[in-house]
Amino acid sequence: MAQDNWSTILKKRRQELKKSQQQLVTDSGNTLKQPDVSRMERGLTHPTHTLGTDKFFGLLKALEWTIEQFSDATGISVPFYTETQAHALSQASRLEVSADWLRFPVYGSVSAGQKNTEPLYEEMAFIPRDKLRAKGADPASVRVYLVNGDCMISNEAQRIQKNIAPGDYVAVDTSRKPQPGDTVVAWWPQEEKMVVKRYKIEGSDIVLYPVNPAHPNLVLAHEEDVYILGSVIWRGG
Repeated sequence: MAQDNWSTILKKRRQELKKSQQQLVTDSGNTLKQPDVSRMERGLTHPTHTLGTDKFFGLLKALEWTIEQFSDATGISVPFYTETQAHALSQASRLEVSADWLRFPVYGSVSAGQKNTEPLYEEMAFIPRDKLRAKGADPASVRVYLVNGDCMISNEAQRIQKNIAPGDYVAVDTSRKPQPGDTVVAWWPQEEKMVVKRYKIEGSDIVLYPVNPAHPNLVLAHEEDVYILGSVIWRGG
């Protein structure tokens, strides 16, 4: 008698637990969606190759299996032993693209003059490896954001190479302490938004200032008024 394939085994396990597909979604902590369950049970979405790390561990939770039990039941070899290790492997696979380019997830948008920022999902930015190497940046410490607004566009044509325009990506080295004159990405608690501006110290104040004089400076008297995520080391459109 032929052995059941992994998709049939997943469906049988769900039925043994007397769970509907929607109940499986709920028990996964809503990391899974109903189409994910349906596609897996039809063999269209592979639980370790294409499902994604968070959804895979949601699936284990909903099916009440450990990694070892999942592997023994389905015959699928799992290349990690813990969720932490799985996320580390996933991050590494997203960084390594080729000898010349690195790929980074875009974590969200930052304001360069506009108030509204929206989180981004499944958007990626590609950065030349040699650009990060030239800045001495460790890829593991780099975060990429999308810029909205125009406060970093200078009116001086000769400084156009320093402009950061709406729609640009900026890469931030989170391990680098900002120096006066650096462009930084910062979290501004008062407005509950991320901003990208130049950084300097005036007396005891932290000043975040734009390149475009039409926009105001942010003068912050206390360190807790702002959280500097890091210096911008690359921009690309």
